[in-house]
Amino acid sequence: MSVINEQHDSQTGTIGARIRQLRLARGLSLRAAACSGVSATYIHRLEHGDRQPSIKALRVLAEKLGTSVEFLETGSNPDDARERELRIAGLELELRLGDDTEAVEAALRQLLLESLDTGDTVAARRTRAALGLTAAQRGSHNEAVGLLEGAIADPEVTPLTHPDVFAQLGRSYSESGRPARAIELFRRCLGEASGVGPAGASAQVRFATYLSYALSDAGDIVGAEHAVADAIERAGDAIDPYSQVRLYSSQARLATISGRTSFALQQISRAIGLLEATEDSLSLGRAHLLRGEILLTDGRLDDADQQFVRAFRLLEFGGDALHRAALCSERAKLAARRQDGVTAIRLAREALVILDGEAPAEQGRAHWALAEGLAAAGDVAAALAEFRVAEPLLAREGRYLRQLWRAWAHVLRAAGRLEEALDLLDRAASDTELADARTTV
Repeated sequence: MSVINEQHDSQTGTIGARIRQLRLARGLSLRAAACSGVSATYIHRLEHGDRQPSIKALRVLAEKLGTSVEFLETGSNPDDARERELRIAGLELELRLGDDTEAVEAALRQLLLESLDTGDTVAARRTRAALGLTAAQRGSHNEAVGLLEGAIADPEVTPLTHPDVFAQLGRSYSESGRPARAIELFRRCLGEASGVGPAGASAQVRFATYLSYALSDAGDIVGAEHAVADAIERAGDAIDPYSQVRLYSSQARLATISGRTSFALQQISRAIGLLEATEDSLSLGRAHLLRGEILLTDGRLDDADQQFVRAFRLLEFGGDALHRAALCSERAKLAARRQDGVTAIRLAREALVILDGEAPAEQGRAHWALAEGLAAAGDVAAALAEFRVAEPLLAREGRYLRQLWRAWAHVLRAAGRLEEALDLLDRAASDTELADARTTV
């Protein structure tokens, strides 16, 4: 058996087994392996598990056997760990560049198995996180939750050391229909960031804004507004540009929900102004998408179209599945409101294909867009059926529910079904009934 194979086999064994395998691989007898302070009898007892080596003995034996103390203790060579670290970094870069994602994921999965096999917990943690972020990027949020939960189970992974991991886990909770878990997670993150003083100021702002998103998704608009106000108070004067972008975007989002489109446009325009000074094309694309949504809600179709065109150019190759699907849904609604039912139906169905059964709230938005497209194409019965599909899906993320009811009422009114249309408009106008609907669904 070769030294390489013996080393591989030793990686899952005990310290004593690794000492014995290396000693035999180097053709050393117990007597020949003995050295100052480490007798042949002592080595024999180590190899058979009758003794636990001291640090001093490990250092002496590592030098004698031509290996490292780390390898004798864990079965992992420092050089191997560094090589894995470089491979992970390279794969993470390929993912960000949008290269062959399937091949990169396959390589990451192989690395995860290798890391677990060798006991390299650092590499395993980092690989799980990368796989979780990748699963979320393609819209597989249940898979992402499993991987990211595994990553944060490591006590070395904290909201301060790995904020992106916690941020994505919270978003994946929301997108997989578990907003309460997202709220719980972001409150925990905010608490941990608050406990480190000024050093955690940016993290506090970041997780306060994420908490506002989760609360608004769950229908708690008042709680979301309080979270944003808290984030602004925490930020004070010393706030970095990305924290400002998050605050502006969060304020724009909440203002849109409450019908304050002028303020929403003002805030998202500020966010876009900051992002245009960076090279962060993905965040800029998402900001243009939100600005387009606000303009579409305000009935400014041509202005919304310009924003969606900009968002498409920025998100076409690098955006995650959710944002690409959201862009298709919003463009579909725009086409429907221009009475281009064919284009609207195509884009809405494209959104559903992208989502592939994931992200219930985004599916609801796509079915809503499809309903408007079918109505524009003259198929009112099919449109009303799609509205009924969309309603329970969007009830999980209450921020869209009132807009859905208004769009649904518009189709009913055009079809001459005035009483049903009025009922939906009454529900849209009633905050109490909206809250009741969220509670009962």
